[in-house]
Amino acid sequence: MVDFSIPTRPSGQTARCEVCCSEITLQAGVNNSNALCQNFECKQLYNQRFTMNPALYKPHFEFRKKLILERKAKEQRDKRHADSIDTYEARDNQAILNALISTDKSIHPETIQLVMIPTGLARTAPLPSARKVQYQKHLEDTIAEAIQYTSADDAIRDQHHAAHEHLKRQDEFLQSHPDISAASDTLCGLCKGGCCSTGGDHAFISPVTIRRLMDKAPDLTTQSILNSYLSHIHDHTIDQSCINQTESGCALPRAMRSDVCNVYFCDEVKSHQRRMAENDNEQGATLVIQRSNTNWNRYEAIDFNKVVSITLINGENTLDIKP
Repeated sequence: MVDFSIPTRPSGQTARCEVCCSEITLQAGVNNSNALCQNFECKQLYNQRFTMNPALYKPHFEFRKKLILERKAKEQRDKRHADSIDTYEARDNQAILNALISTDKSIHPETIQLVMIPTGLARTAPLPSARKVQYQKHLEDTIAEAIQYTSADDAIRDQHHAAHEHLKRQDEFLQSHPDISAASDTLCGLCKGGCCSTGGDHAFISPVTIRRLMDKAPDLTTQSILNSYLSHIHDHTIDQSCINQTESGCALPRAMRSDVCNVYFCDEVKSHQRRMAENDNEQGATLVIQRSNTNWNRYEAIDFNKVVSITLINGENTLDIKP
């Protein structure tokens, strides 16, 4: 059982959080009569001792502590697993790059950029009527909220507002760097929607998305907006992905998509964009290693995500290499 009458500890020493057992350093000038980490849940649980009956608090403390420790242990296992995948894939990618360098002497090794990308889901299936109904309900509710605002600026400040501001800056950047824009399009084209699988039956369409459409075209009616979105639904879509994802890409015109979708690049593509911007005057090849995971399930693999394709992009030439 936990001893709640703990003597004051000197500062500068290490101790274990009394809830999650994380190692902490005791601070000078701070009451160290209890050792707590900065985690909100740990502080909240410890402070409940002042508001609960002691007889009820002790079993409550032990039970909540057990849950916190179990979750922390799972997080640590997940991190070790993710780190092992990162390490394996980095070594594997480097081995693939080394093999290319050793067989193709026409490419200077220091000019090759290595990019690892995910893979979009590819299996198509007839779109179930239940998904259409769910999507239509989402659109109707979203449009009903959108018309409550006089303009997009009045809408709730959420991730969609932030995405719109980010999108404006990103579009300006890509317009001023057409080579980076073209490279990004190529990588996304190879991926084929590895980031789209979380679109579900909402496609990230929000009230601010609809309100922006209405701001640009005031004559639009709520029914015409709904009909327009529904008219773009395909009978066959990518299975278990966004309702608007098809074999040929997103069924929606770019102006009708969510800013969240339009602005999104996966971390690998963003890193490649930064490298290209930093080495603006250098011309080199790009080795694209594509793995079997989508953008969201990379660390769910029990083993490792296998290589499904290798592509060498050298100027305007693209070469598919056998994995």
